[in-house]
Amino acid sequence: MFDVGSVKEAEPDTGPAAVAFGPFRYDPVQHVVSDCHGPLRLGSRAVHLLSVLLEQPGRLFSRDELVASIWPHTVVEETTLRVHMSALRRALGDGVAGARYIANVQGRGYVFVGEARPFRAARPSETPDIPPPSDAPRLPPRLTRPIGRQHAIDQLVELLGRERLVTIVGAGGMGKTTVALAVADVLSRRFAEGIHLVDFSHLSDPALVTAELGHTLELIVPSDGSTAALESALNDKRLLLIFDNCEHVIDAVAALVHRLLHTCPGLHFLATSREPLDIEAEWLFKLPPLALPSPHEWLDLKDLLASPAIALFSERAQASCDSFCLTEALAPAVRQLCDRLDGIPLAIELAAARVDSLGVHELLRRLESAFELLTRGRRTALTRHRTLQAVMDWSYDLLSDNERLVLQRLSVFRGAFDLDGAVAVATCARLDPQRVIEGVLSLSAKSLIVLETADDLRVHRLLYITRLYAEKRLAESDDAPEVHRRHATFIVEGLQRTGRP
Repeated sequence: MFDVGSVKEAEPDTGPAAVAFGPFRYDPVQHVVSDCHGPLRLGSRAVHLLSVLLEQPGRLFSRDELVASIWPHTVVEETTLRVHMSALRRALGDGVAGARYIANVQGRGYVFVGEARPFRAARPSETPDIPPPSDAPRLPPRLTRPIGRQHAIDQLVELLGRERLVTIVGAGGMGKTTVALAVADVLSRRFAEGIHLVDFSHLSDPALVTAELGHTLELIVPSDGSTAALESALNDKRLLLIFDNCEHVIDAVAALVHRLLHTCPGLHFLATSREPLDIEAEWLFKLPPLALPSPHEWLDLKDLLASPAIALFSERAQASCDSFCLTEALAPAVRQLCDRLDGIPLAIELAAARVDSLGVHELLRRLESAFELLTRGRRTALTRHRTLQAVMDWSYDLLSDNERLVLQRLSVFRGAFDLDGAVAVATCARLDPQRVIEGVLSLSAKSLIVLETADDLRVHRLLYITRLYAEKRLAESDDAPEVHRRHATFIVEGLQRTGRP
């Protein structure tokens, strides 16, 4: 029944032939794809697609052949095959770090291009019995602990106990996904029918949002965005759906969640995004930076390591440099470094990865060049999370032209500013004061500007990394000299009003 084509047949006494490729193996009996960590999180149709391609490695299978094999008695949309194939390739890491297993021949179909080889399954005497994996999608395992996030996790668990839609909002690299998965671990018993992670990070077409949810739940949905199949399958289910990385498809996600909230009363949603969904029943949870000690507070090493930001830096620095140890001599520089990075977990992790090559003091001295220095992210991370440049590019590319202009011009402020200051430096013939104010409020909603309040006084501030990025963008523009002139004028006039020299 199963033929690996050009792959040499396994010895006849080794049982059913499994197929190995790269770090993976496919078991045609249990219909499971595994790596060294165990079975992959794959739906049955994605596994079936792989099995068809592995029947004859190197052979081009047309779309019609694949559809006929996977959905023999069902009419499916063209996008359905694409969504399942995308999920398969994503799970295999196809295209990452040079790995290549499945090629798409435009307009013709798909072909398995990896090196397939027979794999002898272990005899029962060689390994303990392992129960077959559940068909239900599994949440990815947590490989690191969420340092300094227990209070946020507890708050989110409490919120989801009484609300059906909670959105974790925060700047890029703040650790929203990590916190969401930790919350899911706590709630696993409460949602006995399942918790499903739907990751939208790889989608470029908002029209595929509904199909992506359908794929995760093993449901076929039409490509026209209709939710009827989802509603029919889910209207009596009690599930928690984690919608991860929503910001670039925010309108489509908002529309889908709004519809399912009304038609499926047992569904709860936990979303992560750089901006709110802005729909009825949404509760926002703004994920703050990791806590830092006050710069004027003296603390010994034990107390410093109790600070989440410094604890994260120390742990990640030791992971990449086994000789690193936080000492009295290093403590002030580490403290200042974490403060300059605003307690953003990803920025702290990227900085800690450079301790081995630069040392703490040199890293701090060169932090103005953060976008050139902090480029050593995890190879397995999302592309936009591997460097600070990628994190900021992702957010910047999602902005409107007016929002980009406002962000660039606000980079002239080294500290906090109010709306009057923003208007003074950002207003021009193209942007009147009202549009500048709208831009500031929109950038704040999108986690690119921090709003600080004290005694009913509201001021705004750019995080250090955001300011560096916007400053570079401003320097590339033609109006940089004029913006700096307006900023200088605003400062001088402010000093004159207060009578200061």
